[in-house]
Amino acid sequence: MSRIRLLLVVISTFFFLACASDVPPDLLEEPTELSEVEAQFAVKKSWSVNVGYGTGKQRLKFVPALTADEVYAADYKGRIWAIDRKTGKKLWKKDLQKLLSAGPGVRGDRLYLATQEGQLLSLARQDGRLLWSAQLDSELLAIPLATDEQLFAATIDGQIYGLNPTDGSVLWRYATRVPPLTLRGSSGPVLIDNLLLYGAADGRLVALNKISGLPVWDVTISVAEGRSELERIVDIDADPVVFDDTIFVVTYQGHVAAVDAGSGVLLWRREMSSFSGLQVANGELYVTDSSGQIWSLSRRTGAALWKQDGLMFRDLTAPAFHNGLIVVGDKEGYLHWLSADNGDFLARDRIGNDRWLSPMRAVDNELIALSETGKLISLYLE
Repeated sequence: MSRIRLLLVVISTFFFLACASDVPPDLLEEPTELSEVEAQFAVKKSWSVNVGYGTGKQRLKFVPALTADEVYAADYKGRIWAIDRKTGKKLWKKDLQKLLSAGPGVRGDRLYLATQEGQLLSLARQDGRLLWSAQLDSELLAIPLATDEQLFAATIDGQIYGLNPTDGSVLWRYATRVPPLTLRGSSGPVLIDNLLLYGAADGRLVALNKISGLPVWDVTISVAEGRSELERIVDIDADPVVFDDTIFVVTYQGHVAAVDAGSGVLLWRREMSSFSGLQVANGELYVTDSSGQIWSLSRRTGAALWKQDGLMFRDLTAPAFHNGLIVVGDKEGYLHWLSADNGDFLARDRIGNDRWLSPMRAVDNELIALSETGKLISLYLE
């Protein structure tokens, strides 16, 4: 790497860390030109609505939350909308007058959002009324996770909280180590049985007792290596994924791995770098790596089944499983559908020029996606 190129990487990375308005250095390259796709499916739009200003180009985690009949979506300026899932009609809108950083989470009759000032907010699902707010020690960049009895949240200073969902009171907290330099992002808490899982900024997967917050086990997925702090970044920014009794997790500049949920034993591990995420579907594991390659891996061994490199440096979303296909979005507004069996392109559509950043929600033949600038769409294939 030339000295000029290295300087650009360092500047871009520190800019990304400081204000979250740029992309990691993997994406400094020009995006790969798209090849023609012989479409096997037609992409149809059920509805499209604008919901505010999106992330404000801050790469925040605003992901649509789904219930049986509604979609909930928020923007960074503090507005949240309830949308009819069938028609796209706006049911209500609430302006919280706070800068938001992640959400919404949904459970029962409540919604949960995080602010850029470290507040956790609980709203009534029926009309968006603020029920309570709780001040935590640092900003939240991961979507809160709720059960009927507990609420879990992770802050960028490495702390995981267990809270009472009724009033936001803190039941317990657990601190993980945060290295001097990290990507601006955070893994979200994930539950499996009585374990709360969290991917830490130092490359460890931590399992806590969800009731007490006490550690049950932790396993190192990637060890920081290199002479500079930049080279030593091994964040887990993508949420862990649980399938049966196995946890799948991926780090930046490190590895993708499978871990036994009961014991914390590492089942397999292979080199991989990702900040976007992964998905278990069709019996296998799918990963979007940090350079824009899409991988299909055996979930039992980690062996590569196929790799699609036709979308490199296009800043892809995490893969979603839609109508039997793998779908990802990119920074130029394209959505790409791939065969889950071999990675071939089967369909493509461009929904304006908006960047797709957030993980998409797919249920059977329904795909719901939220763009960086606040365009919320529902699509299907035919």
